[in-house]
Amino acid sequence: MNLLHFDVEGGWGGSSRSLFEIVKKLKSTRNKSTIICRRVGPIQKKYKKINIEYHIEKRLYSFIPRKNGKNFKNFIGSLYQLIFFPLGILSVLKIIKKNKIDLLHINYEGFFLLAFFLKIITKKPIIFHIRTQFPDKNIFCRFLVFLIMNYIADYIFFITDLEKKSFLHYKTNSKVPKKVLFNISSFKSSRIKLTNIISYFGNISYEKGVDRILEIAKICNQKKINYKFLIFGKLDNTKYIINLKKKITEYHLKNFYLMGHVSNPEKYLVKSFLLLRLSRSNDPYGRDVIEALTLGVPTLATGSYQGIIKNNYNGYLIKKFSYQKIIYLLEFFKKNRALRNKLSNNCIKRKHLFDGTDQLKKFEQAINLIRTNYNKQNKQI
Repeated sequence: MNLLHFDVEGGWGGSSRSLFEIVKKLKSTRNKSTIICRRVGPIQKKYKKINIEYHIEKRLYSFIPRKNGKNFKNFIGSLYQLIFFPLGILSVLKIIKKNKIDLLHINYEGFFLLAFFLKIITKKPIIFHIRTQFPDKNIFCRFLVFLIMNYIADYIFFITDLEKKSFLHYKTNSKVPKKVLFNISSFKSSRIKLTNIISYFGNISYEKGVDRILEIAKICNQKKINYKFLIFGKLDNTKYIINLKKKITEYHLKNFYLMGHVSNPEKYLVKSFLLLRLSRSNDPYGRDVIEALTLGVPTLATGSYQGIIKNNYNGYLIKKFSYQKIIYLLEFFKKNRALRNKLSNNCIKRKHLFDGTDQLKKFEQAINLIRTNYNKQNKQI
């Protein structure tokens, strides 16, 4: 089948990198993939290297409800995107026709409006990927779930069962198949000399708790705990990042560094003593955690979900955040490197869950089921 995948980030975030891993695996099958990226970024170079056709189309509308209670304000702020959205749809339709696309893969729920119009116009089957936990009692989410289940999706993937649970909180009688599909990491573990580096990879934002890491670095500096904190992520000129930079100067920190975005995170992650993820959401399972696990790097994270990090087995989970708990664990690991190595070995024992074998099998099952269903309806795919 000819597949068309939609990428919202262009390589600047986890959903984009996860899509690349899926497409790379699909390349070994009879399916042919084409990518549409909403942003220019480092991922296009990766697609070019493996000979996958891609297109840049910036005129695609994206919006997703959040937990912060500012959905209406965020929606109004995004309306300007709708001005050029019809032109973006026309561009996509040309690509669908030119490449004789059979199936659409919407890799990010924020593209729900794009998916809705493409479904109406093309009647093509759609695999819809949910990567966000939908907040409870949210009118936007209720509408979005209704739209996806009844008018858009022929198959739905969730990155963990938490996303699936939050999605299905909005009751529906739809028979659309729904499966959990863990993200893939192609990183290979290797034995290197341990360093004192603690890393963070991801969006540099309040929600992801990077300011918490800065405060941890300050305490470590005061207590003379010898760790170096490296923060990897795109450095936009946001108020949050500006304030972080001011605090680095104000605290005279020599152990906290904003490294910016890197296209080869494994080069830095493999050298890390620990990965730190102090998110303000219950999400200790991001792409950073999976990639760290496959490299044998334990994670210290906030949250309670044990689908990837098993507490006190291959990492530690902090259900209720406190600086005292984090500092205690960092000091403890300094004195007990054997424990850190034990956690590392346990990470390697779980890496097979994320090597893409199961993910490719599930994705092909979805494609085959859709093909069968549409053939029963006398539609050739």
